Amino acid sequence: MYLLSLKHDLLLVETAKYCINYVFLLNRVADEQLTRQVDDTLMAVGSEAMTSSLTVYDYVKTASKKTPGLKTIVEQLGDRFKAIGKGKSAKTPVS
Repeated sequence: MYLLSLKHDLLLVETAKYCINYVFLLNRVADEQLTRQVDDTLMAVGSEAMTSSLTVYDYVKTASKKTPGLKTIVEQLGDRFKAIGKGKSAKTPVS
């Protein structure tokens, strides 16, 4: 009788270990999926921001042909886009 009870307890422990491992696996998969989704969102937002920035840059470049005061701003924006294209940080504020 004691041996049967011990086997039953051992089976319960093994089942619990299996369940715990399964829960850890599910959490890891969920974390990886969430990480991928966040990365995808950041990539999309960054792409939209860059597209919008280039549109504004084009508008300012066009406007600078008729408004000479914008030439300095166009040059500063151009420098920032060149730095981004070369992979450098362009954290210098545009005045």
